[in-house]
Formats: sequence, structure tokens, C-alpha cells
Amino acid sequence: MSSEYLFVYGTLMSDFDNGMATLLHMNAAKIGTGTVPGKMSAVMDWHFPYPMAYHMPSSSKLVKGEVYEFDDIELFDIVIREIDKYEGIKPDNNDIPSDYDRVKVEVTTEDGNVLECWMYVAEDLRKDHNTIASGDFNEFMKDKKK
Repeated sequence: MSSEYLFVYGTLMSDFDNGMATLLHMNAAKIGTGTVPGKMSAVMDWHFPYPMAYHMPSSSKLVKGEVYEFDDIELFDIVIREIDKYEGIKPDNNDIPSDYDRVKVEVTTEDGNVLECWMYVAEDLRKDHNTIASGDFNEFMKDKKK
């Protein structure tokens, strides 16, 4: 039996308490942390900052996040459809713009392994967003609370 993996770097991580994070954590196993080459920014024009990551395979900068494993593919399909809605993915209407796209990327795990994971990536790098230089949304949020 094969597994599906999801790399998350924002409000779906284990430090966050919201309905979609709970759905993920109840139905998939967190297998650790990982990184993806790219950049991260924060959208500040909402009631709560949220991150956008840009997958850039040749970048020396890293986006930091968590890796979740689904060992039940049918359950993955159900959960990922709900998370797609949360992330604004519009599977049946490509004419409606979305901030994110869900793509497969190579994630380097904390133990040095490379896994092919699904990841929500931003459609474009916008200059009006705050850059998260560390690539770590948890760190960014802790700094915001100071």
C-alpha cells in the first residue's frame, strides 16, 4: 500500500488550532519536519496573517514546515478536497483565480530523506506581501506577538 504525503508550512501546522488543521491532524500522521527550496511571505490584509510559499527549486532559501502521511488513499482524497476548499483551490473552474495551486514537490525531511509531497504553493510572488526571511511561519508569528 502506498502513501500520500502533504507538506504544510502555515496555519495547517501542529501549532495552529483551527478546523482544517484539526481535520488534518486527526486523519494523517505527522512524520516530522522538512524544507523546500523557495521563499515565503505573509499576507497581512486579513484578520489573521497567513503565509504564502513560492517553490523555487534553484533557491538557496528554504521554506520550513511539517510533513504528514496519509496511509489510506481514500481518506486522503476526502481530506484533501476539504483542505483544497480551505486553501481556495477551485478544481472545476480554472477561470476563477486562486492564490494557491497544489503541486507535488521534493521535500527534504529533518533526517535528510527526500519525499515527494503535495504542497500548496502561491501562484505569484507579490511585492505587497511581507517577506518571511526565515522561511518559518511559526517563528514569524512568535515575533508578531512580541
